[in-house]
Amino acid sequence: WKGLACSFCHICPKPKRKSKHQRDVDKRRQERYKQVKDDLGIECLDELTKIDDGRRQIMTSSEELKRRVKDAYSREDFGEIGEMKEIIQFLQKAMDHFQSSLPNVPPPPPP
Repeated sequence: WKGLACSFCHICPKPKRKSKHQRDVDKRRQERYKQVKDDLGIECLDELTKIDDGRRQIMTSSEELKRRVKDAYSREDFGEIGEMKEIIQFLQKAMDHFQSSLPNVPPPPPP
């Protein structure tokens, strides 16, 4: 790496080093993954990883949805607001269905 670009294309930015905190978080995560793999097996680890990936995807998508809702209301775009309400209603139904499919988990109280 020379300056701000790679030696191959001279366009790419130099990779940034992760913060100490992020490196520590990554290290602890890897240790937990190794422990689960050793104790419960690779199949269990794969399923837990799928759950974590899904959770991260839900968080990212919900943040994007919140941004779109705020944007629609700030522009007073009633068509977009209606679409957002439909998406939110679908999301709530999907979460209710998910909650009801889990054993011994009480459903969330109605809004």
